[in-house]
Amino acid sequence: MNSNAGVEHRGGGQPSVSSKGRVSPVFLLFVLPVLLVMLVAGAIVFSSVSSIQQEYRQVAAAQAVETERLAAATRFNQDLASIQKLVARTLEQAASGSIDQGQAYSVHTAVVNTLAALEPRLLDLENLQEVDGAAMEARKDFLAYRDLIVTATDLAAIDPVSAMRRAFSAGQSYVAFSEHTHNIATRATEAMARRAEAQTRSFDQYVTKLVVTTGLLLLALLLLWAWVARSMVRRVSVLSRAMLGMTHRELSAEASEEIAHISQDKRSMLRDMASAVLAFRDAVNERQSAQADLGERMKELSCLYDVSSLMERDDLAESDLLAALVRRLPASMRYPELAAACIQSGDALQGDAIVMQQAQFLSINFGGADGVALHELRVAYLGELPADAGAPF
Repeated sequence: MNSNAGVEHRGGGQPSVSSKGRVSPVFLLFVLPVLLVMLVAGAIVFSSVSSIQQEYRQVAAAQAVETERLAAATRFNQDLASIQKLVARTLEQAASGSIDQGQAYSVHTAVVNTLAALEPRLLDLENLQEVDGAAMEARKDFLAYRDLIVTATDLAAIDPVSAMRRAFSAGQSYVAFSEHTHNIATRATEAMARRAEAQTRSFDQYVTKLVVTTGLLLLALLLLWAWVARSMVRRVSVLSRAMLGMTHRELSAEASEEIAHISQDKRSMLRDMASAVLAFRDAVNERQSAQADLGERMKELSCLYDVSSLMERDDLAESDLLAALVRRLPASMRYPELAAACIQSGDALQGDAIVMQQAQFLSINFGGADGVALHELRVAYLGELPADAGAPF
């Protein structure tokens, strides 16, 4: 039978018990992809957050500078407004004769000193890149205002009428200057608003990118798991069909090869299960082989017993004994339905003569001494044996 092949395969397909140094396939197929996706997603999130933080710091720094410059422009206007009020009050007092020349000169000195301190602060406005033209116009108006208002305070006590005309012209320059600074503030505020809007759009883009990337990673993970699940289901189906087929003795060679391949795949989660199926197959084959051998031995012993019983009977003639032997012997063969026996002694023949014409047969001679004629006993198969029969005898 197939006992040798079964024992030999079981030795080669034994499952590897010493798997201490082997990475678990469960970890490789399920845990590792999740860890990789989490690692990539974490790296993307960290990169996005870092970019957002860096951009936020840059925008915040720019907004702080713009805010400080706006505050400087506001304070500048407030200081000019204070000078304007001081000069207007001084001119009114000079026209009514309420102050003398010394008091008027003190106001003149204070105005000159204040304007001298304000002039360097124009540099903050001129440094606004978005509004260089407006800053330069504001500087021209400031210089014109400074010259006119200084002259007005200088003439306050001497010629109040001329001082009033100079102060009026200075007021016009002050209004023009205020318009420029207001324009500077408006455009700077708009620039700040644009930065904030750009930052919001950038944040939305980062969020969209993060969501899309995470979705793609999850989709890739799901596709990987679907592929793994499909492969596992297919292999489990092979193993299930193999187990079912072994119960009906219908395990094909292709299924055996695929199961052997699974048992040798170190990355397969079903490696041990496939090895167990092969071991079960080998055990079934051995059992079937042992049962077949036992059946053959039982048939041989039964035939031997029946032949012995026939030989002990004194009531049978020789021809009847030989005929009984011819009828009994085919039942002890592996394929009794195809076997036939024949005994020839000289020209006498017991059984089917076609047996003597077969190319493959079993034969034995007996008699030929002590007055007993020589007899030849042959057993042969008259039909075609199964393909997996092996040696006929």
